[in-house]
Amino acid sequence: MINMKKIIRGLFIIITSCIYIISAKAATTTINDTSELKSINITKNVNNVISSVNATFNYKITEERSENPGSITGINEDFSITFNNVEPVNNVASVTSSLDLSSLTFSKVGDYYLKICEVSSSNPSIYPIDNKCYYPLVMVRYELNGNTPTGNLIATLISSVSDGENKTDAVFNSRPMSYITINNLVTGDMADKDEYFKFKITINDDTLENVVIKNQDASVLYNGEEVITSSTYNPNEDNYIYLKHGQSVTIGDGESPQIKAGTSYTIEEVDHENYKTYINNSTDDNKLLSVEKLSHISEENINEFVNNYERITFTGVVSNIFPYLILVLMGLVLFVLTRKKYANK
Repeated sequence: MINMKKIIRGLFIIITSCIYIISAKAATTTINDTSELKSINITKNVNNVISSVNATFNYKITEERSENPGSITGINEDFSITFNNVEPVNNVASVTSSLDLSSLTFSKVGDYYLKICEVSSSNPSIYPIDNKCYYPLVMVRYELNGNTPTGNLIATLISSVSDGENKTDAVFNSRPMSYITINNLVTGDMADKDEYFKFKITINDDTLENVVIKNQDASVLYNGEEVITSSTYNPNEDNYIYLKHGQSVTIGDGESPQIKAGTSYTIEEVDHENYKTYINNSTDDNKLLSVEKLSHISEENINEFVNNYERITFTGVVSNIFPYLILVLMGLVLFVLTRKKYANK
């Protein structure tokens, strides 16, 4: 026989439980568990530097609304990292700051993505920004009392996802930009200061695009033929510049540098065998300059070629060999005296 009292009591328990669960889910108070959601470290590295770095890099923190299940409040959108005379270690200057996330609240359960991007630099021509963005994943779930939702939401920072890697930190990298300067000086009483000197430039970076060569004459007379010079550097072909006495060029646009610091390059003077060439105050005759790393300090990338052509004169020859003539004469005198001495015995 069916016990109606037991059936009614069971239905009452089921209905009461359902009402409790529905009411609990409706209570979407947004209380964060700050032991789970605290902060994310943002690190900025400036690579290939040889001296202290002074710059400020600014970041924007927003939510990825297209993927998020609900709204987020409490985002501090602006964040910055400042380098104040930061000395590099192994050619890397680095600063890490912590972005506080404990004030964030979420409207409903689900997986939320924040977006952290570097957006500006205090000196963008020298210290450009990293165009990479990071997307910290925050999992929002109901707090449970046993298996029963309490009505509170728990937000947990899982990872920062970028380039297929799972990280707890966001790391932004950049290389400062610089340029190359070449000066040409011509000295000596046989030197022609109206003559052009030819230099072959090789920058070891195949990714260079639209690198400007400034201050070079548009056309030159070289070895009796007119040469139309180029105003840009092309990494896929041989690149030459032509300079007379006192002329100077920059490669990479001195006002808006275009070559990454740390890039290697060579400058080779072509022809002019009658001239002795001294590079950057060297006392050795050499026509090839090889630089392992372009400095991020533009003043250190100034390369001076001095081309010297002197007339060989009788006076010059005598002055050069005079010490040796004295030694030879002293030897002859000693030989004559010694021979005379033995002849008288």
